[in-house]
Amino acid sequence: MANQPSTGQLNECYGKVDRIVWVVENTDHVKSGWRKLGFDSFVDHGSQKIKSETGKGSYTIKSTSASLGGLSALWIQPVKGKSLYQNHLEKHGPGALAILHKVENLEEMTKETAI
Repeated sequence: MANQPSTGQLNECYGKVDRIVWVVENTDHVKSGWRKLGFDSFVDHGSQKIKSETGKGSYTIKSTSASLGGLSALWIQPVKGKSLYQNHLEKHGPGALAILHKVENLEEMTKETAI
């Protein structure tokens, strides 16, 4: 417990968001809104067929990414098949799936995730 911050203190890595992952209904439609926030260089990754995490079946997603300053954003549109992305969209609607923070090295990550 000596390596863990005391109650109310956050590790330094949480001071800056490194990446956000959004699940959306249509990657093409979100670009105009994000352009208004300053994102202007989008990379379309097209459709990607991904093997299911269980190894049984697959699903297809479409994704787009962009960066602004030190922040990277990834928008994922479920296209076909059951996936955690489709599940998120059905249960919560479009929105943030993950907010990622960057740690300096493996030792820092191990310290932060130790229980």
